Amino acid sequence: MTEQMMNPVSRARRLARGVAYGAPALLLVVALVGVDFWPFSAYRLFSTVRSDATSSQRLVVSYGDGTEQAVSCVDHPVLRETMRFVPRLPDVDARTRDVMLGTWFADCNIDGADVVRVRIDKVDRAVDPVTHVTTETALTTVWNEVL
Repeated sequence: MTEQMMNPVSRARRLARGVAYGAPALLLVVALVGVDFWPFSAYRLFSTVRSDATSSQRLVVSYGDGTEQAVSCVDHPVLRETMRFVPRLPDVDARTRDVMLGTWFADCNIDGADVVRVRIDKVDRAVDPVTHVTTETALTTVWNEVL
């Protein structure tokens, strides 16, 4: 047997080096790949400020028969992550807009064939500090388009 294999101190050093280099390497890989692999990345858990006032956006589609369907952006990852493009929608060409809407509809399981109007609403809410009941305080239409 070699002296290194018999020496427990050198074995511990190799293990410590493996952990010291392996853990940051794993964190880097998880960050580069973009997966939310807890406990190595839980950025969504800590990335939003929590207070007594919140706001979120929702997609509202109107059908030809006059009914509407509202979909919260919080519940749909593709919709939630692409809301930052909404201010640009009035300036994009019809093809780009249709691709965006098709992606949103697919993410929300909406059949786009019957949709006649699409809008994005910003919903402001207040949370009661005692009862923790949430109430809507304001509704603002951010984008509205007839298809």
